[in-house]
Order: sequence, then C-alpha cells, then structure tokens
Amino acid sequence: MTSLLELLNGCVNNCMVDTGSRELNELLGGGFSRGQITELTGEAGSGKTQTVIQVAVNIAADNGGNSLAVILDTEGKICPRRILQVIESNRLDPTCMDRIVIKRIRNVEELLATVQLLPAFQFNNQNKIGGILIDSITQPFRFSQNNEDRRKNGGYLYRICETLNELAHKNNIPVILTNQISIKVDQNNKNGGTSEIIPALGESWTYAPSVRILFKHKTFQDNEDAPGSRVAAILKSPAQQHQKTANFCIKTSGICDL
Repeated sequence: MTSLLELLNGCVNNCMVDTGSRELNELLGGGFSRGQITELTGEAGSGKTQTVIQVAVNIAADNGGNSLAVILDTEGKICPRRILQVIESNRLDPTCMDRIVIKRIRNVEELLATVQLLPAFQFNNQNKIGGILIDSITQPFRFSQNNEDRRKNGGYLYRICETLNELAHKNNIPVILTNQISIKVDQNNKNGGTSEIIPALGESWTYAPSVRILFKHKTFQDNEDAPGSRVAAILKSPAQQHQKTANFCIKTSGICDL
C-alpha cells in the first residue's frame, strides 16, 4: 500500500523538470522546481550553458509537445546545432527544435523589454511557455562605466526579477538563470587580505533566486574521472541540504551521469 508521504513525494517529483542526470535530480529533490527561480553559478566551462540547453530540450520534449522553452541568450553561447545534437543523440522527435525559442539579447534595455513582453507572449501563443532560461543574467550588467548606469541597472534588475517571479509562480514553470562569478577580497584580514569566489551581481541579488547551485570542474585524480565530469553543490535552497553535492557529466547526448 502506498503511504500518504509517498503520494506527496510523487506529486512533488511530477512537478520537477528533469536535469538529465539522476544524481543531479536527487540533489535538487527530483529536478528543477517549477514556480520559482533557480540560479546556476560557477566558473566558465563548468556546465551552466550545457544545462540550459539540456533543460530546454527536456521541456520541449515533455507535456505532449505543447510547451515552449524560451532561452534568452545574453552571451551568444547558445548554439542551435548543439541543441539539435542533443535532440538527435537522444532520439527525440525532431519537432522539439520548433518548440525552443532563442532570443539574442545585446544590452540591459533589450533584456528588460523582452522579459516584460513574456506575459503577453504566454497569453497569446497557442503553445504555452513551459520554462524560461536566461544565459546569463549577469552579462548585460557587468560593464557599466559610471554610477548613473549602475543605479539604473539596479532598478532594471529588480523589475526583471519581479516579472520572472510572477511568471514562474502564476504559470507554474521553472525559471533558470545562469550567473557568472566574481572575486571578493577581504582587506581586513591580518595576513594581507584573502579572496573568495562568489556569485556575481552583489549581495542584494542573493535574495532573488529561491535556489542557487554552484557548478565546478571536478578535480582529476589518476584519470579516474570521466572526461567532461562536473560537480554541483547547493548554496541556497529552502528544501535541500546545503553543501550537498552531486556528480554529473557532459557528453554529446547532453547532461548525464558519470
């Protein structure tokens, strides 16, 4: 007999979006949660963009082919050929490609305008948005040259986050953002200052995503690890254990287990 707890857990898992990796799914409590913002942060090449591509494919292939995956690409790293490679490697319906919308974003104003148009796009389109992915949220804000631009950017970032949170909650869809990293230097240290790697966009941004995951390259030791292996750790989550980790791999077919 199935217990009430098992039924509840089953409902929760059904609301998740598959990452492609069983171990990464377990780290996240079943996959990427709907109805909230999840941030993927980490150094270059740690797997953030590849995860965005994988999740977009999974969304487009799920739900009877009625959901669109919307990718806002601020860095120019989303390659349609790579998306098609993941689809073909997993022997998915080629029409999945038609349900992945990629919009190239070149500046802060364009990002804000596009995000604010998404509710109308969701309302008017026959295929509803099944997930919103931004790679990365950081890029348009990184090169402000003066205090006036920085002040405006804070307001833009708040409005973007507010709209994305509303879209996620009202439509029960995942919103996944990638974030770059920066270095924080502690000048008060008696040993002459220490530094640590932290997610970009400052401390106020830490309250924006409900879940924050750190991706890292896995250390190779005696060639025991498979090429393309990565490790993910939870930095922030209302439900999962912090500092818990998962190993995953990036292959031709996309995100998978080692």
